[in-house]
Amino acid sequence: MMTRLFFLICFLLSHLSFSQALRSGTWVKIGVTQTGPQKLDYELIARISPDFANADPRRFRLYGNGGTPLPQPNATARPTDLIENAIAVTGEADGRFDRGDALLFWGESPHVIRQDSATGRLGHTINPYSDTTFYFLTIGTEPGKRLANRAAGTGAGLPVLSSFTHYAYRETEQTNRVQSGREWLGEFFGVTTEQTFSFDPPGLLPSRPVQITSGGLA
Repeated sequence: MMTRLFFLICFLLSHLSFSQALRSGTWVKIGVTQTGPQKLDYELIARISPDFANADPRRFRLYGNGGTPLPQPNATARPTDLIENAIAVTGEADGRFDRGDALLFWGESPHVIRQDSATGRLGHTINPYSDTTFYFLTIGTEPGKRLANRAAGTGAGLPVLSSFTHYAYRETEQTNRVQSGREWLGEFFGVTTEQTFSFDPPGLLPSRPVQITSGGLA
């Protein structure tokens, strides 16, 4: 029995891929809470780690796998190591990281908003394990992955857009009925029959419909 168990453990370990990215080098851990463009200027990076102030910025490399939790089914494919992300470093052409230079990248919140391909409606996924997405910045031995430059178009023949769909949600994750697991609920009503929650989206058009989805548990 012990021989078979030892063989099984060795077999499983031999088929696992362990992280290579974080094995060596100087690393800076960056936390992101909102999806959108992120900027790290010279002063901030140099204050966190002086090694970056004297390094060739063309070798700056950023790694991260976004903020969504790993899939629950073990058979679902997922990255086995950190993935390098494309970034932009202003002023890197001279090989120096100077005051006025900055690192730009697109960061993701751990709570993701996506469009349902079947219904066309927007929806969100709450990460039950973290309220922050982490990215890792290092100085590589070779130039890092960069965002490609694209010439601005003329816009000829494209439709003129004067409105867009805004999505907002309230999911406070305050209550857990069994004090365990991933299923959390929002506000508890108890003997209260009514609560008010306000949303103030910018530029709301009074003539356009509003879709509201709510859920509850008795």
